[in-house]
Amino acid sequence: MSYDTTPLMSLHPSRGRHTTATAGVCLMELVSVVAGEPFSDHPQCVHPALALAARVVNDQVGDTVRQGLVPLLPQMMSGPRRDLRAGPVIALSCLDAALARDDDRRLRARRRHLLGYLDRLDARGGLGRMTELRCRLAVFTAVRSAAARVRLHGQACLAQMLADATHTYSAIGAPAIGASPLPSAPQHDGALVAAAG
Repeated sequence: MSYDTTPLMSLHPSRGRHTTATAGVCLMELVSVVAGEPFSDHPQCVHPALALAARVVNDQVGDTVRQGLVPLLPQMMSGPRRDLRAGPVIALSCLDAALARDDDRRLRARRRHLLGYLDRLDARGGLGRMTELRCRLAVFTAVRSAAARVRLHGQACLAQMLADATHTYSAIGAPAIGASPLPSAPQHDGALVAAAG
């Protein structure tokens, strides 16, 4: 789907949740306006895990850094939202950003857990209902945990975590053989690249 993104650069998102667009917008509320959806910080056109990462980062960075994230919004809106691998891949990207800065046993365990879900998805083509719910919980917990760790290293690192997650998300399902990587795409280890491609 194509969106008119002209209003994106003229609006200045702010911290927090807002009741109306005239009261202000966070990054995800801005997406809902541009997409023509009901005003919300949970837009339907963005994968829930990526929307969570965007809300967390939105509320942890200053105005200048937040405005610098606005160009990512069209990419967030046009990714493979319905792909079952998207949530774990987004969470793995966030965990990779955290683990690149600090080695943490709990974050590594979350990473292994998510890779297990991806292995099951690849082997079976889907997850059972309860396993799918556990996977979603693991994804959201991993995104929050990674953001909390990355936040210790500053706003620029948080913004980079969101940018990397967005680029990785948009690469899901993209042809990997013979294709050159995007110059701005994050470089991850083989497991995450295999999951994304």
